[in-house]
Amino acid sequence: MIKYYDTHAHTNLDPLNQTFAKVVKECEKNSIIFNVVGTNYEDSLLAVKQAKQFPNTIRATIGFHPSNIKNLQQINLLEDLYCKNKDYIVAIGEAGLDYHYSGYDKQLQIDAFKQQIALANKYDLPLVVHVRDAHEDCLKILESAKTKILIHCFTTNKDIARKYIERGYYLAFGGVTTFKKSNDVVQALKITPLDKLLLETDCPWLAPEPVRGKTNHPLYIKYTFDFISKVLNRPNLQQTILQNSLNFFNWKVNK
Repeated sequence: MIKYYDTHAHTNLDPLNQTFAKVVKECEKNSIIFNVVGTNYEDSLLAVKQAKQFPNTIRATIGFHPSNIKNLQQINLLEDLYCKNKDYIVAIGEAGLDYHYSGYDKQLQIDAFKQQIALANKYDLPLVVHVRDAHEDCLKILESAKTKILIHCFTTNKDIARKYIERGYYLAFGGVTTFKKSNDVVQALKITPLDKLLLETDCPWLAPEPVRGKTNHPLYIKYTFDFISKVLNRPNLQQTILQNSLNFFNWKVNK
């Protein structure tokens, strides 16, 4: 029986890629399934390869992280990748906007985001959104989206959360939620409708308490769930979140 669905993992990146088979074995032993998320074309290819290798445990999402975009022609490669691997790809992303570090090309990020939204619309695929320090632009651009939207790794406050929630978007909470100075994130969690709530690790980064500072792992989704369960104190929460995740990504599994 599946217990957890880590909706955002990067076993296609180091260091988890180096021990990938072991990671999968540990997840299978602990009844965890997960998405391997692409951030450029090369690791999107690897995400698909990993999903094909372990189709009962893994699905892939393919996309370009906003900080990895060099030109718009790259985005065109995603459509062919999807069309050849539809059984293993459950979403477009992570795609979005990141204005956190100086030197970014704002217009290139916006254009690439729009292009990936168009791809998700064309094939009616869910869209996994990365957004940092760019929420107003993100909300405006997402008006063109016609598919399900997941705001991955939500780490802001309830005012921003409410804007996404009013649109009917899903929010994924990860290890940051467990940190001692994350009260704003916890308050956002509390106003998130239960049917729009998903969990993720974003491994190998952002390991939750009590393993903060270590290389994150899909196994650690259980620590985030335990924290969130104590905050929300709702019955059948584990099953609710699992079903939300399966429904969002249209993954039919034998639970």
